[in-house]
Amino acid sequence: MKKVVAIIFYFLLFLESLIFFIPKDRLFLYLEDRVKQSFVDISQNSIEDKGFLTLAKDVKVNYDKLDIASLKSLKLYTFLFYNSLRAENIELKDSVSIMMPKRVDFIKVSYLIFNPLYIHIYAKGDFGEADGFIDILHKKLSILVKPSKLFNSYHQTLSQMKKEKSGYRFEYRF
Repeated sequence: MKKVVAIIFYFLLFLESLIFFIPKDRLFLYLEDRVKQSFVDISQNSIEDKGFLTLAKDVKVNYDKLDIASLKSLKLYTFLFYNSLRAENIELKDSVSIMMPKRVDFIKVSYLIFNPLYIHIYAKGDFGEADGFIDILHKKLSILVKPSKLFNSYHQTLSQMKKEKSGYRFEYRF
């Protein structure tokens, strides 16, 4: 029994070491290229590989050549059983600010290997709080928004969501 536990331990240690030492800046650039296929262009000033963390600073996001947002940092955490992407200090540009408030504190997207068909999303900002998921199997995005007083004045955006007891639900199938 001790041998089996030792083999499992060394195998997990090997996998963690592999994840730690793999050049994740290449992974970040690969993800950037994959997103470009959807007409989304992401550019950054620098990418730093810090072991389990890959950090991109001063990120600009464009959609179909339209300036959408700027992010102070984009952090990609890669672990064996848990991965997450965290965008911080997001400032929406004027082209998007007619739909919602300009400042978003952070957006966190996380993926747990034990629940492989769901990707969890959480965001907080001037709009309030948003908590949701992406169902990969059914190709569905569902987000529950608990709007702030400021976001309640964006009637056109809220009219595109379903009102519920605890907020507004936005759903999208892709």
